[in-house]
Amino acid sequence: MGLGLTICYGLIREHGGRIDVASEEGKGTVFTIQLPLLSFSDTTGSIVSMRRATIEDFPALAAMYDAFDPEAKDQGLPPSDPEIRRKWIRYMLETGENVLAWQRDKVVAHACLFFNMQQGDAEYLIFVRRPWQHLGIGTRLTDLALRRARDLTVKTLWLSVESSNFEAIRLYRKFGFAFSDDGRSERTMTLTL
Repeated sequence: MGLGLTICYGLIREHGGRIDVASEEGKGTVFTIQLPLLSFSDTTGSIVSMRRATIEDFPALAAMYDAFDPEAKDQGLPPSDPEIRRKWIRYMLETGENVLAWQRDKVVAHACLFFNMQQGDAEYLIFVRRPWQHLGIGTRLTDLALRRARDLTVKTLWLSVESSNFEAIRLYRKFGFAFSDDGRSERTMTLTL
């Protein structure tokens, strides 16, 4: 079994996945394999894998947000205070539908949907670290999030964006989001699915 497991581990890692092992004496061993929802080459030719996040991804996601450029923060997010930032990350992982973009063993982008099923809507958040912006990752994450929202019969998606964040606004408009307020610095955009 040792050689077979080594081969499986290599194949799973090569495809951007992971394998977890849980063993209990007298009960057996369970191998859990997680493969990405999507793998693609970004505009530089590097492989990016996207998969749903679990609470086990907390350390990798925290590392991404810990490395976030201070000038890249919009609307106070991610939080600057490390303790508050960790609580914010844990809250997203525990209550939202999260997808992570990985390059090798590093999380480079994160998208989250917060559902309000009673109203049939969801809030959309997306963060792409500066070195990985303009590589098509945000576009792929947004497409995946919209497909997931449709699968869950969400009627409306909404998000907040700084009015000066022209790159993000361009991305959102590409998918059909439109401004739904007359705010000045922070704007709300919505998309009816």
